[in-house]
Amino acid sequence: MISAVILAAGSSARMGQANKLMLNYQGRPLVRNVVETITSSKASEVIVVTGHEASTITAALEGLDVVFAHNASHSEGIMSSRRKGIQAATKSASGYMVCLADLPCVESYEVDQLIESFQQVRVGDCRAIVRPTHRGLPGHPIIFAGYYRPMLLSAQDGRTLVQLHGAHLTNIPWPTHHVTRDVDSPEAYRRVSAPASSIPFI
Repeated sequence: MISAVILAAGSSARMGQANKLMLNYQGRPLVRNVVETITSSKASEVIVVTGHEASTITAALEGLDVVFAHNASHSEGIMSSRRKGIQAATKSASGYMVCLADLPCVESYEVDQLIESFQQVRVGDCRAIVRPTHRGLPGHPIIFAGYYRPMLLSAQDGRTLVQLHGAHLTNIPWPTHHVTRDVDSPEAYRRVSAPASSIPFI
């Protein structure tokens, strides 16, 4: 089984006063768009880690089949949220898919393709790590084999974990920018919100 952990606890400081996860995207809160995508995929379970404005995020996701894990220490950074999500996930999962809550362009079929790629790689490597890349840029979600659960629960950050176990990393070249287009600034939000024809393909 694949456990998806969606990190939705941050304060989105670079966005200014607005909580980026509650910005409108295609007629609904951005975070709901992302979570609906993951819940519609082949992920076996979906854990949403909340922190900043947790009740607002929870309300925005009402009715979705997710498990909430609140991170009271979200100000300590993304690693503390990842740890909280992994703690809430099934211990025997074959893979943990770490997802960003501000990546609204990714579609469920793309998540399924990534999961299928991971399952294929894991047949020959029980320590597999699978990551999408677009034009050489690393993207998300990233799937770690269940082998890494103890390390994902530690203070070690994801980039260091990937570097230390690079021999087991498979980068999957992705045809779209969806996996790299996160919303971390007003300009980034403008780009994902604009009509597709007006956004330069990067």
